[in-house]
Amino acid sequence: MVNATKLFFKNFQFAQNANQAESANSHRNSLKKHLWRGWLCLELIALVAAAPVIAQKMLELKAAQQADESYLIRSGDKLSVTFPYHAELNEATLVVRPDGYITLATIGEVRVGGQTVPQVKNRLEKAYSEVLVNPVISVNLIEFQMARVFVGGQVQKAGSFELRAGQTLMQAVILAGGFTNDANRRLVMHARPMADGKLRVTQHDALAMISDAKKAYDLPLQDGDYIFVPDAKLTKIAHVMDAFRSVLPATKLFY
Repeated sequence: MVNATKLFFKNFQFAQNANQAESANSHRNSLKKHLWRGWLCLELIALVAAAPVIAQKMLELKAAQQADESYLIRSGDKLSVTFPYHAELNEATLVVRPDGYITLATIGEVRVGGQTVPQVKNRLEKAYSEVLVNPVISVNLIEFQMARVFVGGQVQKAGSFELRAGQTLMQAVILAGGFTNDANRRLVMHARPMADGKLRVTQHDALAMISDAKKAYDLPLQDGDYIFVPDAKLTKIAHVMDAFRSVLPATKLFY
């Protein structure tokens, strides 16, 4: 009887210990689940919080890429040229000279002024193909000069002005102090530098631009644009063009 009682209590204690162990394991597993869920919640919160920052960075990267593809390189800009498979040819910093050229150690002078970054990349790959087989080149715009427009002729304060996004021809004239009394407002000339180094010239009627007509159109400006307001005495386009040429750099051509 005594032995049976001892065996009963021994089995009862074993069962109790087993239940306690199972309960402890269940508690640990439950705690792990809660910790895992809590960690997931924190990760989700962090992702949600970081989403605007990530989106902004992606937009900035896309904008920078688009800027590189459309921006026309100008004097004073800085470029880097890298060769993934020929690091010894890398050029960390190349400053664009006033004449629009850069100098590379291997191939010498290359004109880049007035071209986009993709155009420079294509030109360099073609130039380096004489010394490398299927050259792979990366070109980056690492620093650029502030965008400017140039206003001359019959305005109050002729000169160069910092260009802000979305500015127009009439706004540039206002920055230059407005028209003088001798200005020919119906024959305002605009010239835009092109990738081939030439200028695309158009004429505009400033009076029509500021009219109330629905078709009135004010020309958006780009970096490097020229605006020339001729004297009212000049009414023939040939004479206006001659006057415009006289105030432009000698290297600029019309077409």
